[in-house]
Amino acid sequence: MPDSSITVIAYRDGDVELSGLLVGDSNELAQPGVLIVHGGAGLDDHAKGRARQFAELGHVAFACDMYGLGVIGDLDRVMAAITDLMGDREKLCQRSLAGVNVLASDPRVEGSIAAVGYCFGGRTVLELAISDKPLVPSHQGVPERGLGHRSKHHKELAVSSTTAPVTAPEARPRRLSSTLLWAVQILLAAFFLFLAAAPKLAGSHSSVQEFGLIGAGQWFRYLVGTLELAGAIGLLTPWLAGPAAAGLAADMAGATIVNATVLHNTVYGVNVWMTAVLCGVFVLLAYGRRQQIKGLTAAIRRVKNGGR
Repeated sequence: MPDSSITVIAYRDGDVELSGLLVGDSNELAQPGVLIVHGGAGLDDHAKGRARQFAELGHVAFACDMYGLGVIGDLDRVMAAITDLMGDREKLCQRSLAGVNVLASDPRVEGSIAAVGYCFGGRTVLELAISDKPLVPSHQGVPERGLGHRSKHHKELAVSSTTAPVTAPEARPRRLSSTLLWAVQILLAAFFLFLAAAPKLAGSHSSVQEFGLIGAGQWFRYLVGTLELAGAIGLLTPWLAGPAAAGLAADMAGATIVNATVLHNTVYGVNVWMTAVLCGVFVLLAYGRRQQIKGLTAAIRRVKNGGR
């Protein structure tokens, strides 16, 4: 890319200090802008590389920071930042709009501004697409009436995830699916919390008798109860629901095998049908939340690699 300009930009979202990478041709005006929203690991080489690639195509690209200074590389702080942002849609959109504001204020940017996200960033730009926020609050030349307003003097926002361009009408079915998944997760979490984990950990007569027949010892009852309690909590935790569903699917698969073999001649053998159905439900739920599993796996891998 001739005469490229790569600048580290310090900016803010309220009291949160942020730092992103702005890349573009320093000699060209009237370039479209592209906001790059990073994945779960934070502003890493992947997001910065994408900014450089978009710049090579003739765009001004800004790889924004969604977490704040000092977060990347600390898994606990990364997960806390993700949970905080995903739990507050208003904050999530405002944080990404702070990055859009950096782009819109660059004199080289003219015309449309696109937003591209990866994993966590993909969810971010979808939320931005269906929000009713103005593109860049209080910025000259930017519509105050929302994302849908158009004028030759105004910048527009095009939004894309990692797979294909997505518009607000196309995103709404995904929100409906997410709502249905959350409803199922809440019901299953309540079931496992009160009817599965609690009796095992409290030492109910039925649970003690059942695990006595299994023959592994009562320590195994405490272990299974603890895992099921953790799974129930995970189902109610953003970005952990997918891994929790996968873990509970494995738990129910093991319970089905035990019910069909060790306990098949006992009163507990009839539970094989219930555990088999629950295993299938959790497999489907884990599939529905597969992006969470991929995102968490990628975030852990990148944190272990020092954010590379």
